[in-house]
Parts: sequence; C-alpha cells; structure tokens
Amino acid sequence: MIAALILALFPLPGVLREARAEDPFIVVGKNLDRDAVLRRDPRALPHAAAGKWAGFDVAAYENAEVSARLESVSRDILRSDHVAALNGLFALAEAEPDFPPALHMLGVLYFRLQRYGDSAYMLERYVALVPNRVGDTRVLGHDLYTLGRYEEAREHYAKVLAHAPADVEAQRGMALTLWRLGEFDAALALLNVAIERAPTNDELWSWKATIAFDAGETQAARTAAERALELDAFEPRTWYALARILDELGEAEPAAAARARFERLAAASTAVRHAEARLLFAPDQAELLARWMDTLLALGHPGRVRAALRRIEDSRAAGTLPGRSARLVARVALGRAGEAAELARELERDAGDDRRAWIALLRWFEARDDATGVARAQGRLGR
Repeated sequence: MIAALILALFPLPGVLREARAEDPFIVVGKNLDRDAVLRRDPRALPHAAAGKWAGFDVAAYENAEVSARLESVSRDILRSDHVAALNGLFALAEAEPDFPPALHMLGVLYFRLQRYGDSAYMLERYVALVPNRVGDTRVLGHDLYTLGRYEEAREHYAKVLAHAPADVEAQRGMALTLWRLGEFDAALALLNVAIERAPTNDELWSWKATIAFDAGETQAARTAAERALELDAFEPRTWYALARILDELGEAEPAAAARARFERLAAASTAVRHAEARLLFAPDQAELLARWMDTLLALGHPGRVRAALRRIEDSRAAGTLPGRSARLVARVALGRAGEAAELARELERDAGDDRRAWIALLRWFEARDDATGVARAQGRLGR
C-alpha cells in the first residue's frame, strides 16, 4: 500500500527552469498557516535511533497510521497543494522520525518549491539511511546542478545511473552537468543515448541543439533544433538556439525571424513561470488561477491550456467568478465553445459588473457568432 502510494504521487521532475516565488495567498477553504509551514527548518526534524531503518524495504513495510497520513498527503499533492503536503509530511516525520519515504518526498516537494538547498539536505539524509535507494534520487542531482555545484552533481548523477541506467531524466541532468563543465563530447554522447530511449522528448533535442552548437557542430545543432520544434514549437530556448545557428550559417533573414519568435515566447513564458511560481504557494487562489490561464493563452500552447483547464476544473476555485471565466475562455481558445453553453449562461447570470467575466463572455459570444450577445457584452465593458 505505502509503496503504491509513493509511486503514484511522483513522476519525479526533470531539471526545472529557475523561477522565483512571491506573495503567498491564503488558500480557499484551507485553514493552514502557510507562512508558518514555509518558515519551518527541515534540519530541526527529529532523527531516529541509529540503525532503526537498516535494511528498510518500502514494499514490505505496512503501518495503518502511516498509510493514512500518506493518503492525506497524496490528496494535497494531486491538488498541487505543495505547502499542505509539506505540512502533512512534517507531521509524519515527527511521528515516525527519519521514515525514509517521508524524507524522500520532502526532498522532492522542496525541489518543486524551488528550495534547492533544503531539497538537497532531505535527499542526502535519505540516501545516508538507505544507500541502496540512490537510484531514486536524481532530484538530488538536479538540486546540485541548480545550485551550481557541478562536480558534486556529476558525482551524484553517476551514482544514480549506476543503479538506474535507463533513467532518461538523470541522463539529461548528467549531460547538462558535463556541458557546464565544458565536456561537450561526453554531454552529446549521453544526450544521444537518452534520445534513443525517448525520441519524442523535445527537451532532449532542444538541449542537443544548444550543446552541439557550443561544440562547433553547427549542422547537427540545426537538425536537432528543427526536430525539437517539430515536437514543441513553443519552447523559447529552442528558438534562441536556432537563431544562433542560422546566424552562424549566414542566413540572416531566417535568423531574425527566429530571434523575434524567441523574444515573444520568452516574454510570454516568463509571465507563465511567475504565475506558476505563485501557484506553488496558493494552488486554489481563484484570481491567480485566472491570471495563470491568461498567461497561457498569451503563450498560445494548446496542450498547456488543456492541462490548466483540467486543473482549474478540479480546483476549489472552479465555481468562483474568476474560475468560471478562465474555464470559459479556455474552452473558446481550444475550439470547444459549443460545450460551454451552460457555463456561459451561469456566468452571465452571476457576472454583475465583473470585467473578467464579461471579457470571457465576449469571447464566447464572438466564437458563437452571436451578434446580440457581443453587443450586450461590449455594452457592459463600455466599448
């Protein structure tokens, strides 16, 4: 039971782009002092007696109270409420000091909260207790890489890959570390191995374009960039790499077009990252969810809009005015306006003078070619 819960909770993240969190909000319906949770020092968590967890096997471990605590944590993680999950894991780590899965999960959550030093501390503590589970800890390599501790990252990724040689995310992390250390050939060789295992992973191709260009392999870099863009045309890094490559090849006009595309996507992606960083601390804050949707619509990535729509529909903010407005504009943007008639009727009934709601309704009326509705919405918006 416990092993199944842990496996379900975490597809572990790759190397994340750095983003700064700011201005935590109070979560709708959640009586939790979030600032107090975030202020807690994980280094103050109690330690178990020496040898308590020697030979620990998560598959064989059963404890009803621990399972109940993990189920509660799992609900918070699946709702993207990382701070509530952190609070639950603190309680578990106090009730069962040094419980290895709790240390591991705390490390991953701190990574997602962009507290890389705290994440590294928890995962190092985990590995010290259960060294045979080092293959589970690629996130520790990501922490060390993000902190600029490249030699330590290289050493840790090597340990992870010795235990989990098919771990594509660890291979990518090691490749980026080798690139930072100036070992371009080794980085490219490892990326090629990862690409063989995950040929549709656009980030692998994008990083190959960047690293191949730095290694002086311009044509290989171009091929990689073009393949990355076939898989995901919304990644700014790839457009930046392509602009550099085309400049090097003397193709000035296509290079300028690629650079312009990069600049537009970079600005939109920055806005998305800022909204997502704040959502880490306030996953159900209705206005923030709506602003996040606005940034994704500006980015124009249909897959990310669909994912955000699912998240908002599953959130506590789904029935609020900002939540309903975001759901409506997302459906219109995805070409699914016809599915939203009831949502639009309810939103118009409750909109009052809410500007966001009327903007959403205007888009819906326009998508439905409803001239009367368009005029009504424009009137409410003073247009």
